[in-house]
Amino acid sequence: MEFNTKILSATAAVIALGAALATPALARDHDYDRDYERSRHYGRYKHYRQVQNRAIKNSYKAQVYDWNTERGLYNRHWNRMSATNRRALDAQMRAQWRAYHNNNWNGAYTWNNYNDPAFMDYLHNRNPGLLTNLRTSLGF
Repeated sequence: MEFNTKILSATAAVIALGAALATPALARDHDYDRDYERSRHYGRYKHYRQVQNRAIKNSYKAQVYDWNTERGLYNRHWNRMSATNRRALDAQMRAQWRAYHNNNWNGAYTWNNYNDPAFMDYLHNRNPGLLTNLRTSLGF
């Protein structure tokens, strides 16, 4: 009888220990479910942002598909550039304008001069980096 009591008490102790260890594990399942739902929601949001960013990039590509279209964009957005951006680009644009006129220019240096389509073609062929800076300043 004494042997059976020891077995029963040992069995009870193992069951109690198992229950004590299993309770936190069961509680964690709920946390995992909540984390899964959060990650699923974040995944949807991240996917939405990726799709939206891809659509924006594709719309820019659709706008600028050849040089004539891009030159038209420069013309349309020319006056939207801030005075600060104009001052930052002025020295570079003046140097290119002088080179375009074989360093023989005595007239005024205005942004309306720089908007000349032939000058834009010159920049496109001779200094595309300046056009990249200009494109950034214009916001497209």
